[in-house]
Amino acid sequence: GNSEWEVGVENASLSLQIDNDVKFTYRSACFQVTMKRHSEWYVWTLLVPTFIVSVIAIFGIFAPTNHYGARHEKTSLTLTTLFSAAVMLRTVSSTMPHATKIPVLGDFLFTEIVIISSAGLASMGIHRVHYYTLCKKWKPPRCLDKVLQYDRVQWSAKMLEERE
Repeated sequence: GNSEWEVGVENASLSLQIDNDVKFTYRSACFQVTMKRHSEWYVWTLLVPTFIVSVIAIFGIFAPTNHYGARHEKTSLTLTTLFSAAVMLRTVSSTMPHATKIPVLGDFLFTEIVIISSAGLASMGIHRVHYYTLCKKWKPPRCLDKVLQYDRVQWSAKMLEERE
């Protein structure tokens, strides 16, 4: 049998039918069948690992890697995670039957790819602004202070120190 599906017969009936047009009598059988799909394989081999990789990637992308707050190797982490999500999407597309609509699992993986891409782009943007503030002595607008974890007092003191 197929362990992915559980098939049960709810009701079965036999009846005698008469077709008056051609004067023909026949028996008909009517079955009410229920089918339940077991999705544990998809959950444990595709959904859970992909979710874990995504959570680790998002935390890893935005976590500072040293006590100065610098973010190193975020691009490679983003690309590696996107590659693993693409492999998972390929696995889903090869194991799922083809249909006119994208399955929910495919939607989940595609959404995950979009979220990880956005997080990677945001992290690279923050890294670039950090570079300009620390190396090029550019003072960012106040609206970016929270995002950059930027301390204006410390920046001003550092600039005064370098002038002396």
